[in-house]
Amino acid sequence: MRKARVHKGHRYGFGGLITKMCRAVGVPEENLDYIAPPFLAPVDITRTKVPDTEFGPTLTTAERHRRDELIMARMYGLEMLRYQNCCLVSTDLQLGEVERRYPLNDHTKALLGIGSEFHESVDNDIPIDKERLRTSSDVESDSDDEVDHAQAGDEADGGDAIED
Repeated sequence: MRKARVHKGHRYGFGGLITKMCRAVGVPEENLDYIAPPFLAPVDITRTKVPDTEFGPTLTTAERHRRDELIMARMYGLEMLRYQNCCLVSTDLQLGEVERRYPLNDHTKALLGIGSEFHESVDNDIPIDKERLRTSSDVESDSDDEVDHAQAGDEADGGDAIED
C-alpha cells in the first residue's frame, strides 16, 4: 500500500482503496505516488505595495531618534516646570525622580542646555573691574567717563577742538 502526498508534503494512507483501483486499471506500483495540485489563489499584479503614510511620513532612523529626543526634552522640561511652579523650591528627591523617569542622552541635554558644560561656577558670580575693562583701549572703565563739554560741542559742529 502506497501513501498519497498532498501539496504540503504530508503523506496520508488511504488503506487499500487506491491500491485496488490502481491495480485494476494496470498502473505500475512506482507511479502510484500522487502529488495534489496546490490551491492557487489569483494574484492581482496591477496593485503595487506603497508605503503606509496614514500616520505620517516614514522616518529614517536618525529622524526617529531626533524626534524621540525632542519628545523626551519636552517631557523633561514640562515635569521640571511642574515641580518649580508655585514658587516652591524643588527637592533633590523630586528632581531625581524626574531624571529617573526621563533619562536624557548628551544631545538632548545639549538641546535643553543642562549638560555639565553649561554649568557656571558660583565662585565667579560677582563682576570685578577687570571684567569691565575694554581690551582694545586704554580706558579702564566705561562707567566713570568724564566728558569735556567744550570738546564735545566742537565735534558736534563738525570741527576738531585740537586743531585750534
